[in-house]
Amino acid sequence: MTKMISSALPGLDRLRRHTGDRTIVGGLFGIAIAIGAYHGFDRPIYQENDTNIVYIYQTLLINDGLMQEYLDHTGYVYFLILSGWLKLLHMLSIVPFITISDLEGAAHMRESFQALLQASRWLSVLLSATLASVLYVLLRMLVSVRWVAVLVALMIIISFGMVDQAIRLHTELPATLSIFLALLMLMASTRSRGPRAYLQLAAAGFFCVAAMLTKYQAFPLLMALPLVPFMWLEKKRPLELPTGILGRWSGVSMIGLWALVFSIPAFVMVITPMVLVTDQARLLPALIYLPLIIAYVALICLLYAMAAGKTGQQTVLGLAAIGCGMALGIYLVFIHHDPRILYTTANFINQLSDFASNTPAGQSFKAATPDTAMTMIMAKLMALIEPTLIRAFQPGGTGNAMWPIYWAVGLGALVTAPFHWRLSLKLAFFLGLALAMEAFSRFRYLAPWYLIFIEPWVWIAFALLLDAVLVNRTRIARRLSIAAPMVVAAPLILVLAGVGW
Repeated sequence: MTKMISSALPGLDRLRRHTGDRTIVGGLFGIAIAIGAYHGFDRPIYQENDTNIVYIYQTLLINDGLMQEYLDHTGYVYFLILSGWLKLLHMLSIVPFITISDLEGAAHMRESFQALLQASRWLSVLLSATLASVLYVLLRMLVSVRWVAVLVALMIIISFGMVDQAIRLHTELPATLSIFLALLMLMASTRSRGPRAYLQLAAAGFFCVAAMLTKYQAFPLLMALPLVPFMWLEKKRPLELPTGILGRWSGVSMIGLWALVFSIPAFVMVITPMVLVTDQARLLPALIYLPLIIAYVALICLLYAMAAGKTGQQTVLGLAAIGCGMALGIYLVFIHHDPRILYTTANFINQLSDFASNTPAGQSFKAATPDTAMTMIMAKLMALIEPTLIRAFQPGGTGNAMWPIYWAVGLGALVTAPFHWRLSLKLAFFLGLALAMEAFSRFRYLAPWYLIFIEPWVWIAFALLLDAVLVNRTRIARRLSIAAPMVVAAPLILVLAGVGW
């Protein structure tokens, strides 16, 4: 009877599925709130090493119409979000004030600032729950077994990196949220048709720029995002011919022209600081690496269009959509205009090198010439590979509770290589991305709040492995006899390599 009703009402299954997803998302929000309540929203300001004073102070400056003084990341988008959040709560009479001038005249400054801190911690909880929900939706798109997506989303929201972000104020959380929103939109665009696909591409470009304006450290992850759709590219997908104005070169040319009109001012805003800057770049001038980044993104888009069998019109529209989305992200600087935001963003590599070398060990790097500095960076990177691998794969030695997941993903990539190379490539890619991001983060030091850039990628790889085992368990069991020598040899090789270290 149920099957008859479902066949007669095709929307019933969809409604039931979406209702279940909403229940799961609600559960993720409940867990995030429980985590925040367990640690306490009213913890004293000076109880822990936190950036709460700095970030709330920057937000109060912005709300007073002043320029932010903290530009290390730059944190700009996060301060805008926090500013809007405090304005909403002030309108509801939940927080006493939202400007620096009101703070200076407060009768009980400490208590008033504590109220702002508690309100800001609630925002961190909501952002962490939103990130877990986005990851759940992304996993539902990437895996076929629903409870795998549920399980991994739950593990992510209680992981060390996520909990550290949920109970404190850090820029990594909104940056990571922007990264995974960009990836979600990018993957959704490969499965959509018509104008919706181009809107999703534009959204992906927007969130990429938003991530950069929040945290420059997100750059390596953003460079890896365009490669992800290739691993889900359908080999024999029928060519979709656009219709209407999107299928005629005259219409596409008009849309492309309007996209240029919208995008050119934004890119000129980025190029101008590169031309006018007089400071000597410590590594590479922005006039060199920014065009290379643009060329890289354009090349990846063209290669994907060729591999997916897209028409010339679709390729042009896709590039135009990405350009418009990135331009819209750049236009965020007009919400609270500060020329230094664009200046540091256009020269983000120099900004990153200054931030990473702001330690006693980094003083020699600051005094080095560009050639010497590049050599020092490569030597430092090679030296960071060892502690990265040790933390990832050594049981309990460096406080990494996820080491069994690292081993499962690594061995899974080796075991599946002979008979499921596409899955093996996905596992190796996400595991390698996590390890590379950890090594990159270690240029300064591996702070606990950096783990949110690392752990979700390992969990995504584990979800793919678990899903493949459940869906293809008979085939995998039959093939394990072929891969058994690799399962035995891989740990021995890693142990011997550890002895060599």
